[in-house]
Amino acid sequence: MNTDTIQDFTVTSTEHDTLNLYQALNAGKTVVLDFFFTTCHYCQLYAPIIEQSYLNHGAGSGNILYWGIDYNDTDPEVAAYKSTYGVTNPCISGKDGNGNSVISYFSQYFNLAGYPVYAVICPNKKVFWDVNYPPVDTGFNVYLDSCQVFGVIENVMKNPVTVYPNPSGGKFIIEINNNPLRIDDYIEIYNMTGKKILETTITNRNAEIDLSDSPKGIYFLKINHKEKNYSIKLVMP
Repeated sequence: MNTDTIQDFTVTSTEHDTLNLYQALNAGKTVVLDFFFTTCHYCQLYAPIIEQSYLNHGAGSGNILYWGIDYNDTDPEVAAYKSTYGVTNPCISGKDGNGNSVISYFSQYFNLAGYPVYAVICPNKKVFWDVNYPPVDTGFNVYLDSCQVFGVIENVMKNPVTVYPNPSGGKFIIEINNNPLRIDDYIEIYNMTGKKILETTITNRNAEIDLSDSPKGIYFLKINHKEKNYSIKLVMP
């Protein structure tokens, strides 16, 4: 299930950090929410899988954030849960961190029949609800991709850039069509964690990007041109 918008909220983690949803989204972050409570059997069972997914996506260092939203427990109870089940992403307790209010809001608009429940919120405030259940560590990827993980990237209907071959073993040709792109526009390459792995300027209309030394996977090519950003997904199978 998905919806096109979500209201803002502010919470405080068990580490006493203030987290604001819109601030994160407006900064181009995608937020994965894990709704849980500390004595929930399946929350405990699946916690290591969500932890692995969190680590796979940069452990909060890139443009993908994971927040645990607890129901009806205190900060010490949630801290003990994190320690016991190896959870390292920020968590918000229901009673002390404002988690109960967040869960109350989501319960008004979505079916929250049990725990855990997982949601992905895109930078444009689109929500994918009750996804990746039962969870696998790669189960959020399709939603993160749909969100255009790096909110700084903007697709346009008529993309003046062609990349081929795509998929590729690592070498991609960037062809600039007859459009108002300039030779001195610069390009960036991001991996799936939101980490920038390459930045350079366009020097000709058939430039080559060589990612042969990078791991296989999905990358994003972003071309920065005036007020618009053109993007293409790069696939290395």
